[in-house]
Amino acid sequence: MVLKSAIELDIIEIIFTATSEGGCACISVISPAKIAARIPSKNPDASVLLDRMLRLLASYDILKCSTCIKENGEVERAYSEGPTCKFLVKLKVHGFKELVDVGDGIGVAINIISSKHPHIQGTNYDLPHVIADAPNDERCFITLITHTRASEPLTYYKAFYVLGVEHVGGSDERCLKLLKNCWEALPRDGKVIIVESILPVAPENIASSHIVFEQDLLMLARNPGG
Repeated sequence: MVLKSAIELDIIEIIFTATSEGGCACISVISPAKIAARIPSKNPDASVLLDRMLRLLASYDILKCSTCIKENGEVERAYSEGPTCKFLVKLKVHGFKELVDVGDGIGVAINIISSKHPHIQGTNYDLPHVIADAPNDERCFITLITHTRASEPLTYYKAFYVLGVEHVGGSDERCLKLLKNCWEALPRDGKVIIVESILPVAPENIASSHIVFEQDLLMLARNPGG
């Protein structure tokens, strides 16, 4: 709940930006009072309330906390970005205005991306029966894959987004063919963006482990050779 509130209030974004401006996040910190001044709050105790939230996040290594003794003897805490903050702040998308999502189903991912970054024109690239009921979005095109086109090079685009297609794409050769087609369709400064899970070395009883191991068993059940 505290982390959710910190993200919704842009507190993580404020800390990440402030402690990175100097080019050396390891020594740059920001106090709760300065954070409170940057959020739309009229509560006179906002800095105290923020400090209580931030010290909890620091105890989980989401933030880093440093302390100093003020002239009156009080301890003052200041905060900087932790190792996981980069996953909690807004991503800056640059370098392309068109994005093709290969195998996105009804287009959930590409619609989310284009809604967050309106300058991007999205294309959902999938089989006809998969996208038959896909919702219409003025920012996204729908492109059908026929059985003959599936093995042909893709249209010339600047960026391709591939999310977990390897899990349901069949053999390794078929997956490599898909990625190669994406690569061959790119201009010199284009990008193939692959979003994929990484299996942990040792299993843990946490949600992220459950998800990736279930995906691994899905591959074992559906794909030749697992």
